Parts: sequence; structure tokens; C-alpha cells
Amino acid sequence: MPAVRFARVMKRIYGISPMQMITKARITVGCRLLRETDTSIAQIALDCGFADHSAFTRAFRAVTSYSPSEYCKLTT
Repeated sequence: MPAVRFARVMKRIYGISPMQMITKARITVGCRLLRETDTSIAQIALDCGFADHSAFTRAFRAVTSYSPSEYCKLTT
């Protein structure tokens, strides 16, 4: 299946693009790591596949409306 067709089918079924789904999955893992570990936010960003702390923070805020540090305070 061509990539463009796959993206169209995925958008029709799930309502989001493949890249948005990947980002959402990475942020979900980041949320779990923030809740369950004492690992630094910068290390969690790298572990989740983001280039750096700021890219993780921007994506995290876009998905959850909180920064990673605010999320940590809310879940503890």
C-alpha cells in the first residue's frame, strides 16, 4: 500500500495522521515514565525518541496541555 493511501485510510479510521499517532504513543510512554520512575525529564525525552528536552516538552504540552514538570507535580 502506498504511504499516501495508508495515511488517508488511517486518518479516516482514527482521525489522526500516522505521525500524530506515533507522537501520541511516545507521549503516552513519557507519561508512564514520569509517573513511575525518578528519571530526569531530559533522559525520558531521549528514551521516548525525542531529539532533546525542548522537543519533548513542546510535544508533551500539545498533547496533555501540561509541561512534563507540571505533570509530575500533578501525579505525585
